[in-house]
Amino acid sequence: MANNWRITDGANYIAKSGHDSNAGTLNEPKKSLSTLLINVKNVIGAGFYIGNIPTAGTGSIFGDGKVIIDLNSGTLSCLSTRWDSIEIRNGSWALGSQTNISSPGFINSLLRNITGNYSVTSSLARRFRAFNTIFISCNFSTSFLGAAAGIIENSIIINSALTNFFTLQNSFVDFDSIVQGDNSTTFRDTFRNNNVRGVISLPITGGLFKQYAIQDQFIGTPQANGYAVGVNWLNESNLTADGYTGTVSGWNTAVATCINRDPRFNDVAGEDFTLQSDSPHIRRAVNGVDNIGGTKIARSVLNTDNNGTTVLVQPTSQIDTSVPSSYILNAGETEGYIDYIFDLGGISTLDFIDLKAELKFDSDFAGGSIQNENVPDSEPLTLEYAGRVNTSAAAAAQNQLVVPTGLISIGMFVRVAGEYRQVTGRTPGSPNDTITVASNFRATVGSGVTVTYGTANQIGALNPNRLTYQLRTSVQTARPVTNSEWDNDLDPAYLQAGTFFTQEWGLRPIYAIQGGVVYGGGDSERPVGATTQEIEARWLNVRVYLRDNYSSNGI
Repeated sequence: MANNWRITDGANYIAKSGHDSNAGTLNEPKKSLSTLLINVKNVIGAGFYIGNIPTAGTGSIFGDGKVIIDLNSGTLSCLSTRWDSIEIRNGSWALGSQTNISSPGFINSLLRNITGNYSVTSSLARRFRAFNTIFISCNFSTSFLGAAAGIIENSIIINSALTNFFTLQNSFVDFDSIVQGDNSTTFRDTFRNNNVRGVISLPITGGLFKQYAIQDQFIGTPQANGYAVGVNWLNESNLTADGYTGTVSGWNTAVATCINRDPRFNDVAGEDFTLQSDSPHIRRAVNGVDNIGGTKIARSVLNTDNNGTTVLVQPTSQIDTSVPSSYILNAGETEGYIDYIFDLGGISTLDFIDLKAELKFDSDFAGGSIQNENVPDSEPLTLEYAGRVNTSAAAAAQNQLVVPTGLISIGMFVRVAGEYRQVTGRTPGSPNDTITVASNFRATVGSGVTVTYGTANQIGALNPNRLTYQLRTSVQTARPVTNSEWDNDLDPAYLQAGTFFTQEWGLRPIYAIQGGVVYGGGDSERPVGATTQEIEARWLNVRVYLRDNYSSNGI
C-alpha cells in the first residue's frame, strides 16, 4: 500500500512509490535497497525488490506489508541486522568469518534458496536466531568459535539442510529436510516440542555424524517407515550404541516432547502453512498454548466450491477457473474478480485470511513475469485510470510542463519520472498549454517526456496494491443474499451495509474509523492514528481481483 504506513516509528523509509532523492521520511520515502541505513530502524514498504542488501550494522529492517527481496544470486551481507516480516530469496550469506558482531535475527520472515555459512570467530559475538521464520530450499550452516551458533524457534523447515544448530524447539521439519545439531552437550536441552518428519544429525565417535528420526507412533524400524538405510530412532539406547559424543542422559525426555506426524497444513504446495482444525501442532509448543511452527488456524480462500454449504465461488466471466488452484485471466482480458462466500460455522472475531497462492508483485513489471505474475489484486482507489501524454516541448522552468492543450487542469496531479506534483496553474495555448506545478522538478522537463496525469485517486490507482482484497461480512445464520444482509459488523448509522472494505492478506481484518468515515485495514486512504475496531462475523464475502492492466514504466 503506497505510503499507507502502519509502522510510523522508523528512522528510514523505503517504498516502491518513493525516490532515492527523497529524505527517507514517512511522507518522502526512498526507493532502493541501497539506501538502507546502518544502526537505525529501517522500514520497507510492500513490494518486490531486487538487488544485494548492503551491510546494515546493528540496525533493524521491518517489512510494512508483504515485502519480498530477491538477491538475484547476490549476497546477504546483513551482519547483525534484525529482519522482521520480510522474505529474502535466491542468494547466499556473505559473512565469512566475522568478529565482534551481534546476532542477526529473522522474525516472522521467510528465507528461500539461501546458501552459505554464517561464521563468527569472536567470543563477543552472539548467535544466529530465527523465530517464526520459514526456511524453504535453504542449505547453510552456522558456527561460533567452532561450536554452535544457531537458534531456531517456532519455525518451519521445508526441503532444507541446516547445519550446526544449538537450539531447535517449537518447530516443524519436513521429510525432505535435515537439521544437524552441534557437538555441544546441551543440545538435548534445547531440542523439544518439535514435529520432526525429517532427520536430526548428531555427532558420533570419530568426528562423524549419524542421522536419527523421531519414532513417535511408528512401529518397526525407520526403514520400514520410509527412512534411508543408516537412520536410527532417536533415543538414548541408540545414541549409546552409536557412540554419540555428547551427554546421552536426558535425550529420552527431550524426544518425548516431540512428534512425527502430518502437520495438516492448509496447502503446502501453495505455501499456505496455516493449520487445519485437526492439526497436531495446535497448542503443542513449550508453553502449551501456542502452536508448533508459530502458525495459526485459518481458512484458505481458494477452496473447492461446494455450492454454498460452506464455500461458494462466483467468478466473473473474465476469469479462467480451469485450474482450481491457479485462477488466471482469460486471454485478452485485463480485469475480473472472484467472490468467495464462506461460512465460519458460527460468529467469531476474524483472524487473518490467507490466500492459497504465492503473491509476486511489482509495479515495475507488467504481465506474467517472476516479478509480477497474474495474481490477485485489490480494488484500486478508483476505476477511472489516469491519463498519459508526452510533453510537446522543453519547459522554460523547472516547475513547468509543456503539453497538448486541454488535457491537464488546475488541481490535478502529475507524475514525471517518479516525481508527483500538484498542478497550480495553467496557461492556455494552441496547440500546447504550459502547466505550472507546486514545486520544482529535479530538472527541467524536456520534450517527449511521458507525463501521467489525473486526480490523486487516479494516480494512486496506478500503483498495484496486490497485497489486499475486498471484504464484507455478516452475522446472520443463513447465507446473505441482499446487500442489506451484509451488515459488516458496523452500526447501521454508518450506512455501510453491503459495502466492500479493503483488507490486507496475512493481517487481522479491521476497520479504521475517523470523523464518522469507515476505512478497511488495507485502505490506502486509511488515516494514520484512526480508531481501530475488530470484526465479528459468521459469513465472509472475499472479493479478489485479477488485473493485468498496469503500465511497466515504474508507475
